[in-house]
Amino acid sequence: MPIESNVPVKRLLLDSRYRYGVLGLGVLLVVLAWWLPQGAPSAGLVPVEVLLATLGFGALGAAYGSRSGRGLGLGAVALPPLLHFVGSRFAAPAALAFLAIASLISVGRSPSHARAGGALGRGSGAGERPSDEWAELLGVRLIAVIVAGVAWLAVFAPKGDSVFRAGLAAGGFYFLVIAIAEVIRWSTGDRELRQDAFNRDLAYEIGAWLVGVLSVVVFLGSGRGAGIGLLGAVAVLALELARLDRERGVAIEGAHAMQEVHLAGHRIIFGESEPLAIARQIFGECRRLVTFSWFQLALLDANGEEQSWFSGPDGWVREGEPEPPPRPAALPGIHRRVSWQIVERELAVPGRRLGVIRMWCDPRQQRPGATGWLDALLPQMASSVHSVVLDREARQDPLTGLADRRALEERLLNVYGQAVESGQPMAVIMCDLDKFKRINDLYGHATGDQALMAVAAVLEGHRREKDLCCRYGGEEFAVVLEETEGHTALQVAERLREAVESLAFKPHGRRIKLQLSAGVAAFPELHVKEAGTLLELADEALYKAKKSGRNRCLLALGSASFETVDGEIMSATDKPAQPSIPTLFA
Repeated sequence: MPIESNVPVKRLLLDSRYRYGVLGLGVLLVVLAWWLPQGAPSAGLVPVEVLLATLGFGALGAAYGSRSGRGLGLGAVALPPLLHFVGSRFAAPAALAFLAIASLISVGRSPSHARAGGALGRGSGAGERPSDEWAELLGVRLIAVIVAGVAWLAVFAPKGDSVFRAGLAAGGFYFLVIAIAEVIRWSTGDRELRQDAFNRDLAYEIGAWLVGVLSVVVFLGSGRGAGIGLLGAVAVLALELARLDRERGVAIEGAHAMQEVHLAGHRIIFGESEPLAIARQIFGECRRLVTFSWFQLALLDANGEEQSWFSGPDGWVREGEPEPPPRPAALPGIHRRVSWQIVERELAVPGRRLGVIRMWCDPRQQRPGATGWLDALLPQMASSVHSVVLDREARQDPLTGLADRRALEERLLNVYGQAVESGQPMAVIMCDLDKFKRINDLYGHATGDQALMAVAAVLEGHRREKDLCCRYGGEEFAVVLEETEGHTALQVAERLREAVESLAFKPHGRRIKLQLSAGVAAFPELHVKEAGTLLELADEALYKAKKSGRNRCLLALGSASFETVDGEIMSATDKPAQPSIPTLFA
């Protein structure tokens, strides 16, 4: 039993002792039942077929006529015949077996039951009833059967009461024991989940007991055939109740699924707009509807190139291609090996194909109707993906594919706000391609465009997933670094400068050397009150780097001072070092 902080340990111990005490008393009474009256003296020898039919119909009634697994349900129909004909010594173990069957079969009989925690598990999963609660459950039923048997065979039958009156009186004692146990349970605050299902089981149990008493009367008056037929009718009723309960559970599951589809569409449409965020959202919504092991969302850009996000059994969505194994993993127990069932759905809007969703499913674990619910959600998914694609294209620089200046301003505001709230550092790098006009003049604007695309590829290839690279304008680029302090950002800028300088840029078969200058500004090292001010300070550092010789990186320290990668401090008035004139004759 899970221990909650507001429940005294003493009460838990007392509850546990009470429950095991109930079980111990029940077992003791079963042992003593061997010395109690065993069957009515006038019953005679019970035919084997009558005994087997009674046990079989009782098991069916308990299995399919119980919803909560905490009662016998319609299985109680077998108790009066067993008590009357063979006595408590056999009726008590039979009741125990019926209860075990009811608890096991009721687990997961309908999807709604499975969500409620199953018949055996109180919110902890099917088949996981705490041992102390199970002890109480068994003990109460054993005590109830023994008390009913004593009342029937030792108290009422010797007085000459009719079988029907004795059976009703015994039933009163049987249900009195159960009622006392429930009162104790409620008085200690231990209220059973799904109490409505238990109450229905108890109502079935009362009705089944009455039918069981009537079957004894029919056995004695009309013969075994009529009595077996009456018990069989209850078993058929139990099977019909199970069928109706199953259909009701499937209908409830379908209603929940359709409601989930509606809510999922709302979440997707009004959720985040970043491609990775939308991939995670679609993954989560698909996972609510379809049971799969591997997932892929492949989107097409305006040029028809595919970008893919995937997730494996770990549930972590990231960019890349999935690599599922050839077959699904083996399941516990005895199962045949199967191949993947690949569920693939195309995302499209009128006039444009957006991409595809693929899921690698184990057909042994797939829920019926899941793909239909997925199809109902596809229009919302496609609409959301389309809006993300359009927004992304509107915020992309058409030449380099990087984010544009508007996207930079929005991200900068968000990152700065988070840094102010959390105290985490952030940094901005402003980059500029050196002597870009000379490249355009000597080699043409087409070569200049290729140079910009090459530099953009370097910046994009070195950024982290949570950082942003954008084309600020012309030959200028900007990088926003989250959770990065100034000196670390300066080292990042230096690595970018070195990567650009080492590029093998050969648009006409002859290498053109590219060089980059960069300025860095960081918060809270620079105590700025607006995000735009940080960008201005990084631009000042870039301007100083260009004026002091180009192909270098500087960190803004404030008060018009800057720091180089080597730790040298420069001011805005410092002039670039002039080459020394060699002395030929000393």
